[in-house]
Amino acid sequence: HGLMTILLSGVISKFRQEHGRGPNTEEVLQLRSAVASELDIELETPPPLPDGEEEGDTKKRAAASSVEKSNKRVKFSAPEED
Repeated sequence: HGLMTILLSGVISKFRQEHGRGPNTEEVLQLRSAVASELDIELETPPPLPDGEEEGDTKKRAAASSVEKSNKRVKFSAPEED
């Protein structure tokens, strides 16, 4: 599947140029499916999202978690002068 990875990378780059942003998860899956179809490669279907969870929820949780971690304050003291 190395060829597919190379082609998908090019397709995603072209998507960014045309849309001014990277594709979202659903768009990546559609692009991946289209590339696989052209290469006559059969793909496994991705697992469904957990009940009640929508695309992006995992990223939001991860971002919130990293913000919580970054709110820890560190006290820096100036070096004492003689």
